[in-house]
Amino acid sequence: MESAFSEGKCVVLILPRGVMLGNGGMRLLVRYAQLRCGAAPWPYISAELFRGKSGETLLIARPARICRVFVADYALALIHKYFTD
Repeated sequence: MESAFSEGKCVVLILPRGVMLGNGGMRLLVRYAQLRCGAAPWPYISAELFRGKSGETLLIARPARICRVFVADYALALIHKYFTD
């Protein structure tokens, strides 16, 4: 899993092929990434999941007033190249 955290505004995770997440697992991964970067976890997150043809998943999470999840299966293949070397 690759992760990035930017000024408390968003958490970006690239998950390997075959990882399936429910709401609880997604929240735990985001909190883990925040704690690993020395930031306080948000009480609620708004998250978007982008699954690519290669099986990897891009997760983008931001703080929210209520917990929401959106899934878009088409976008990872288009933007994956911007998050890898």
